[in-house]
Amino acid sequence: MEFLNTGSSPIDLSNTYFEDGINFTFPENTILDPDQRTVIVRDINAFRARYGNDPKIHITGEYTGRLSNDGERILVKNSAGNEIVNFTYNDQIPWPIAADGTGPSLVFTGEMPNDPSNWKENSLNGGRPGYPDGTLSTGFNEWKNANAITDNLGDNDADGLINLVEYAFNTNPNVAEPLAHPSAKAISVSDKQYLEITYTENILAVDADIKIQL
Repeated sequence: MEFLNTGSSPIDLSNTYFEDGINFTFPENTILDPDQRTVIVRDINAFRARYGNDPKIHITGEYTGRLSNDGERILVKNSAGNEIVNFTYNDQIPWPIAADGTGPSLVFTGEMPNDPSNWKENSLNGGRPGYPDGTLSTGFNEWKNANAITDNLGDNDADGLINLVEYAFNTNPNVAEPLAHPSAKAISVSDKQYLEITYTENILAVDADIKIQL
């Protein structure tokens, strides 16, 4: 869950807590400056395994419990017990249904959180913590023109990656980069075993959809 200070003054979140939704209390001296973002996560190791150690992602702490994909109430109060956030989201129309389950995250865009029209789905599946949402695509055709590419399925640099994949992986189609190929290994996160698949991704290319099939 990500918090953004959209105001012009710092916000003191010290001892601000969730009464409904999840279990979390912001620690002392948690100050959110204007335009600053912070996230709270369920499992910091799993979060970093997915999103990496990007310095723009500020993690305040870990919460317990979990939010329902079917919708529920979120109630947040400040240290004095006054409500600062109180709304109930849903996964049915008129709420953005694309944000259900494993799809993109919900992004608040207005002033009334109980109004579904004030929410939209993130441009990227899983969201992009630490960054504003927006139209990120530069377009495959523009990329081809910039790199003098004429064949979508060609392999100009003979590195085993066709041009369309080079675009999706954000690699140079005219310079062989054998290390850019995806890799897989077993990792342990919080005493659980996972298969980690690593690849680069062109985050600006929302017109390219990478799916992993096992």
